[in-house]
Amino acid sequence: MQQPTQPVFLRLHVWGFAVASAVAAAALCLLTLPLHLWLHQRHAAYDAMHRSWGTYPGAGHMMMSHAALGLWPLWALILVALWAGIAGAIVAAVYNAIAQRRQ
Repeated sequence: MQQPTQPVFLRLHVWGFAVASAVAAAALCLLTLPLHLWLHQRHAAYDAMHRSWGTYPGAGHMMMSHAALGLWPLWALILVALWAGIAGAIVAAVYNAIAQRRQ
């Protein structure tokens, strides 16, 4: 009798899962970036309007344009994609280890 082979669909490809996780996280970051920038501008405007008399104009948030943020959104996107890729690789590796032990 022939030994049954492990079906291909039971195993996750670690690199593929890591890349898919990183791409999904990057897409979600890009989709939520306008909301983040809008909230940042809204909070800066609120702080500027409701500043107490004892503070000087440079204290707290100042009204910033989107260009004044610099490269922070790009670095955040790269960092989130990297974390998601590492987490995806760990999840795929753990799943493959557990799936092999069940048989």
